[in-house]
Amino acid sequence: MSTDYTPNAGNAPAAIPKAEIDRSFVHRLVVHYRDKGSDIYGIEFRWAVLDRPPAGIDDLVHIVFDPLSPCIFDFDESQRGKTCYFAMRWENSHGIKGPWSGIYSAIIP
Repeated sequence: MSTDYTPNAGNAPAAIPKAEIDRSFVHRLVVHYRDKGSDIYGIEFRWAVLDRPPAGIDDLVHIVFDPLSPCIFDFDESQRGKTCYFAMRWENSHGIKGPWSGIYSAIIP
């Protein structure tokens, strides 16, 4: 009889996050996200302020993890009017990540 134990990390989240972006504050984007499914610990965002749309997720160089909607992004006056691009994916309580959303964009107010 084997005494090896491997904890059950669960399945990767299957749901793709959906976002609603609130642009009603100067220098701030408030991202409300939903459709998380079960056993979700939080959400990983990859984002960047870019002059043109990113070719893919790898162009989104900043990473932030958020356990509870909404996620708030604050910007400097110098970034006002520029475009922030972001994508997100769910992560379960064992650190297993789901599929990426599409890439969203919002002009920084």
